[in-house]
Amino acid sequence: MFRAVPRRIVAGLFVVCTPAIAGAQQQGSVQLSSDTQIVSGNGLRQAGEETIEPDAAVLWTEPGTSFGAFQLETHLTRRGDELHVGRTWLTFHDVKAAGLTWSFEGGDLYNRSDPTDYQFSNLTSTTLTFTGGFVTARSGRTTIQAGGGRSNALLNIFGTDAQALGQTLGLVRATVRPDDRWTLNARAVRTRTSDLGGFTRTVDASDQAGGGARFIVTPSWQLVADASYVRYRATGSAVETQDYSYVAGSHLLLGRGSVELNATRFSPGDMPVLSATMQDRSGIFASMDYDVSKRAHVFAGWESADTNINPSGTALLRPEATSNRGFGGIRLRVPGRSTIAVRLERGGRIAQPVAGYPVINGVLATQSDTGSYSAEWQTSVDRLTAFTRFSIRNNIDVTSGTGTFTQRETSGQVFYDVSRRRQVFAGATIGNEITQDGGHNYIDVSGGVQQQLRAPALWMRLEATASQNRDRISRLLSPRSALSAGLNGQLTRYTSIGINVYVDRAPVGAVGQSGWLTRSMIRVVHTIPTGEVRLENSRATVDGSHRSRGGGSIVGTVFADWNGNGIPDPGEDFLAGIPVRLGASSSVTTSRDGQFSFVNIPPGTQDVGLDLNALPVDFDPPPAPDVSLEVARGETRRVALALIPLGTIAGRVVEDANKNGRIDPDDPVVDGIVISLDGGARSEMVHNGRFVFSAVRAGDHRVELLKDSLPDGAAIVGETETGASITRDHVQAEVTFLVRIEKRPEIRKKFRGGGGADSGDSGGRQ
Repeated sequence: MFRAVPRRIVAGLFVVCTPAIAGAQQQGSVQLSSDTQIVSGNGLRQAGEETIEPDAAVLWTEPGTSFGAFQLETHLTRRGDELHVGRTWLTFHDVKAAGLTWSFEGGDLYNRSDPTDYQFSNLTSTTLTFTGGFVTARSGRTTIQAGGGRSNALLNIFGTDAQALGQTLGLVRATVRPDDRWTLNARAVRTRTSDLGGFTRTVDASDQAGGGARFIVTPSWQLVADASYVRYRATGSAVETQDYSYVAGSHLLLGRGSVELNATRFSPGDMPVLSATMQDRSGIFASMDYDVSKRAHVFAGWESADTNINPSGTALLRPEATSNRGFGGIRLRVPGRSTIAVRLERGGRIAQPVAGYPVINGVLATQSDTGSYSAEWQTSVDRLTAFTRFSIRNNIDVTSGTGTFTQRETSGQVFYDVSRRRQVFAGATIGNEITQDGGHNYIDVSGGVQQQLRAPALWMRLEATASQNRDRISRLLSPRSALSAGLNGQLTRYTSIGINVYVDRAPVGAVGQSGWLTRSMIRVVHTIPTGEVRLENSRATVDGSHRSRGGGSIVGTVFADWNGNGIPDPGEDFLAGIPVRLGASSSVTTSRDGQFSFVNIPPGTQDVGLDLNALPVDFDPPPAPDVSLEVARGETRRVALALIPLGTIAGRVVEDANKNGRIDPDDPVVDGIVISLDGGARSEMVHNGRFVFSAVRAGDHRVELLKDSLPDGAAIVGETETGASITRDHVQAEVTFLVRIEKRPEIRKKFRGGGGADSGDSGGRQ
């Protein structure tokens, strides 16, 4: 048995995390770490939480074995009073056999439910958690996967106690890319559910088969279509229901923004696993964003959704609801490194019970309307960064007076860099809520300091918070206060530590009583390198195989902008191997279809653009090589980045020796003449009869022969200026100038001497 230890003892267990190896380097390692939470304080507030919650594991990584890359992870957790083996998995990947690249996984696994991530910002790709096995085979354009097992629930605060459930899952899927424009997929899924423990069960049996396609019309325009046939039996029903699911939509990437539109329907039996989120709903979604100028960005969208679209059995007898939501706004960059943003949102929802649904308090239907309006201002001046936000939210519930209210809120944050090693910060939120019974104010203030204790990255952080609020329904005043302290960072190159203590006081029990609760988290990580450092030639993909579980995402395309309009047009190529950066710390290179992605991006304003220090020599950056995007949690933003292809303009200057006005093979060349490009932007002198302008941007140009550089007695035959174009089909342009050089007549001067034989006038000259 595993007994609780006195609270003054700190657990020292070791758990493993992925090694932190810079860049694309890979190195074998065994990493040890510890995660321990200790909770103490008021018993009512502790609410049954374990006093000590430990977690332990070992992660062994070997990237260069004869069987491919190898990884093994196992955790040791606590379940009740006993130690328990937690999430454990083993994988071999990048195994080469039979002309394919194989991956073999077994144990407690994560896997995506969708064969292809269609990258719509209003949809999510479910992550399956199950105990079983998975096999994946890949070639250059084909991926086939098969696997199955029992769904599991990841318990404890670390999500590492994998509890198997009474739900079996089996699936087979394939993805094929016949060319760079098409991506085709097919799948078959079977689920059977008998017991989900304490989790809600709605479907006992489901069989599903379907497929879809993504077609890249141009680098900026993608079409998506996907459909499934579904047969399921709802919990509480003895009848099988035949149903369907579909996704259809389009992405349009613009040089300054994007547009997306989709229509969806997800059957209740559409992969009814525990972690699925997209079920039993249908809807239409549209959104757009556009940079009107370098300083103005607008966005807007609309969504209509129906839930509980096919009620059957017992578990699905829930109100059918229809909701509509529209939003829009503008973000402005103003002088002084500041931005101002305004956002408006309106929506309504109607819920109507289905036949057989119990009527509660005589209410057959509910109707509500919501709306919010917000304005934000953010600025950065020298060492100071400040942010403030004002918002108004209205909620009108036709059938419930307590659900009708108006909420106004003003918040702000200030960060100040005292030095490179010390920052201070403060924040405040002041709000007012008005209901049918009156109104009240609430306030929350906080402040703290962050100090670097030692290099390279060991930081201490202190923060205090105080708030006061009155519950909208009970009308009870709820003052709270908290203090948090943390020590986080690297102790040595291979060892890091995290010690965080949060002390919180809140109302509990009888009116006027407050209870304290202390929550401490202790983490130690140590990495033991094994073997030599290897380099991995990895590139960013947008197929969702490394989809973020948190934050937002930015995906996009880099293309050759031959006409210089900043918008991907038909015939303008994808560009592979182009470096793209996110801020100053993250970078990727585009895949062979010109696409890139950044996932798990913190919410907020992000700058994404071309890495100007590593561009190919045959391209120039556009006038605006980067863009600023506002990324929200769970949102996917899209961007198209242009590169200007470079070409060559070359030519000759030829003398019209036979004066026939044509260029003949025997005509000699002329040296020393100056040729100007685009009104004097560049100039070259003719050497050995030729001139060359290299690294010339795609587009139309003017080439001029400077008359002042001609030899005496020379004249132009034809025009002194001509046009030349660098295009996708003509990367090199050839220009020839024809000149005529006349021999000047000799001018002789005679001087009359005093007694010369031919002198006429004494002292005269001619």
